[in-house]
Amino acid sequence: MQTPPQHPEPKWAALIDDALYPMPRRKLTERDILDQCGAPPKNRLLRDRGTRDDGGFPSDELIDLGEGNVFRTAKEGCDRFDHDAKQYPAKLAFVCDDGWKVTLTEKQTGGSLKRLLGLDEFAEIFRDLENPKDVPIGDNEVIHFASGCVFRAQKCTGCHASNPKSEEEIEVLVILESGQTKRLSSPGNMTLGEILAKLRAEYGVYLEAVLFEEEGDCEADLCEKLHVRGCRCLICHRCKKIEVSVLFNGQPARGTFSPGATVKRLIEWAVKEFKLDKNVSWKLREDATDGAPLPEKRHIGTLVKAGECSLTLYLTPGTRIQG
Repeated sequence: MQTPPQHPEPKWAALIDDALYPMPRRKLTERDILDQCGAPPKNRLLRDRGTRDDGGFPSDELIDLGEGNVFRTAKEGCDRFDHDAKQYPAKLAFVCDDGWKVTLTEKQTGGSLKRLLGLDEFAEIFRDLENPKDVPIGDNEVIHFASGCVFRAQKCTGCHASNPKSEEEIEVLVILESGQTKRLSSPGNMTLGEILAKLRAEYGVYLEAVLFEEEGDCEADLCEKLHVRGCRCLICHRCKKIEVSVLFNGQPARGTFSPGATVKRLIEWAVKEFKLDKNVSWKLREDATDGAPLPEKRHIGTLVKAGECSLTLYLTPGTRIQG
């Protein structure tokens, strides 16, 4: 009889008195957790919740870190330790590269987790497992805290070789219309046209989609081989041009840009068009009143609605740049 395949377990950690401690498994006794953080023998554990009524645990109960991994300690007799206030949501610490952020929201996506952790939008995140083959998380992929709270991030660091040769593998970052990031490692003698064909075959991009260089005004040369310029960021999009309208104090500035243009480029253009103070940190938003500022590295091709090639944004002042 064949043994069923064993799936690697995710790594776990607990945030105790605002310090992070790795944990050997998901379910442990109170004393096991206290031992890992070096707490004195008479200390007890309280689960930190979104209320003042933190809850304790019976001393022999197994504590499930998947239900909340943020705790505080107290001396025995100072608090109630015989109950866990489960009617209140537990705080959850998502951990990445030894840093962490606390939230009450158990369900995330790869994109929302990157924003929570303050990661670059083009970073790639992996769920950290108890083996070398960590699991990559897509921006639109739904993840649950109970499936593992420890992650690691990988940045796009450029080419593997400073002067790549045609036979060497070259890494290319491709941004799709949806905002998804695909990291492709391909031989240097492969053309951009072959990269586009690979995107259509493996990731289902539209047949009419073409490639643009980041900040490039024209379509990328599909006959160019990767080793000519090495690692680069490409944008795959159906729109050849995007009609952009930026509003400031009710007045529009209109221009035409490629999908590979970044928000930063639009800000610089709009400030020049409206003749505004360059010493102010200007921001672009999708909403005139309470929309969050758009990241400057974001490509405008990921902002347009499906099937449309136009975009309206709002320019608002941020803080004055000192110096």
